[in-house]
Amino acid sequence: MKKFFTENLILKILSVFLAILTWIVVMNVEDPVKTRTIAGIKVEILNEDVITGQNQVYTVTEGQLISVKVSGPRTMVDSLKSTDFTATADFQDISQANSVPINVELTEYANQQKITISEKSNNTMRLSVEALVDQEYPVKVKYLGAMPENYVIGQSNPQITSITVNAPESVHNEIESVCAAVDVTNATEDFDSSSEIRIYTRNGVELAQPDNNVTPSVQTILIQNIVYYTKKVPIICGSVDSDGKNVSVSGISLSQDSVQIMGKKNVLDAVEHIYINSENLKVDGQENQTTKEYTWEELLPEGVYINEDTTGLTITIATEDIIQKSFDMEVKDIGIKNIPDGMDASIENTGSITVTVEGADALVRALDISQIAASVSMQGSSPGITQARVELQLPEGVTQVETTYVNVKLTLKETETLEQSTSTVTTATVTAETTTVMENETTQEETTQISDSREEQ
Repeated sequence: MKKFFTENLILKILSVFLAILTWIVVMNVEDPVKTRTIAGIKVEILNEDVITGQNQVYTVTEGQLISVKVSGPRTMVDSLKSTDFTATADFQDISQANSVPINVELTEYANQQKITISEKSNNTMRLSVEALVDQEYPVKVKYLGAMPENYVIGQSNPQITSITVNAPESVHNEIESVCAAVDVTNATEDFDSSSEIRIYTRNGVELAQPDNNVTPSVQTILIQNIVYYTKKVPIICGSVDSDGKNVSVSGISLSQDSVQIMGKKNVLDAVEHIYINSENLKVDGQENQTTKEYTWEELLPEGVYINEDTTGLTITIATEDIIQKSFDMEVKDIGIKNIPDGMDASIENTGSITVTVEGADALVRALDISQIAASVSMQGSSPGITQARVELQLPEGVTQVETTYVNVKLTLKETETLEQSTSTVTTATVTAETTTVMENETTQEETTQISDSREEQ
């Protein structure tokens, strides 16, 4: 085997080389036919004014790029590129189905005689044709950039409030808004802007106007922009009167207890709160609650505006029926205060008295006699028996209905003082007399002792 490959090696190599060279010569001399597919050939549109001249637009749905299968001499076919072909669709030949025949040929005339185009990927270009429609849209203002803290655009006044957009009907179906873009970066004072019109779809995508056959009636508009200062302030409600009806106001609630307002800064600096005058609030008396609604225009001072998404304020006033209740109170539990100096006081009545109170239903029903303190005041009274008014100490919201009296006796403390003084004087006199007798007895005893002493001597 080794001998087979090694014997006459040079001759064998030379034979292979000559064979290959012969094949190359034959191939170049004969140049056999070859078939090849060439892709990416762009189709040129001719006479598009056949459609556009009738206020219509078109969209190519199929056949914008095609490929062709060509046959011819191998050397020529191998050298062909997509740019060597011219593909055209003449809109003058458009059919009722909106399709246009595609014609393809080689650009070089010399090659046209030797190359055959045997097949095309698309024989026709298919179109979607729509009429251009005018439709009017309101102009909304779209703000770009960031304003300083506590500053907002209070109002923007476009010179034109609506514009007409010319576009295919399918594009109109996608349009969400037509906006004028305003740059508000660092704005703290009123300013005017020349703003570009921008058109947005429902997905928030901005339409590239020329690419989508969209033409607005104007490209820019002038806008006057008013800049306001903003802050949050509390809402305060005055007390509510029941207006003489037999009810008691048990609570007041607001739909919100603060509000974000805006206006010129010098105006807002003077606004600390929004006050609701209680004179405008009256309870119904027939229902357990009364509702009052206000618009912000009614509540806000001149030059101050709302800066949040609420339409107004609702006030709800809850009420309860006023009822009466009577209690039996022991006289011994009634206190006496403000007794004049030098006097004693005592209540002459015995047993119990009846007191009546009134107030909101829930308060009165929950009230117990142990929660009621009672007293009479004797300030400015004279000795003797006096009718004194019983005063009740009641929880807030509960009042005494009828005045109740008890008889109080006032007596002077002088009799007791006189007896004590007389007793003291008597005691002092007896003590003095006793002392004198004792002194006399002592003197007599001493005299007797002296006499006896002399006699002994």
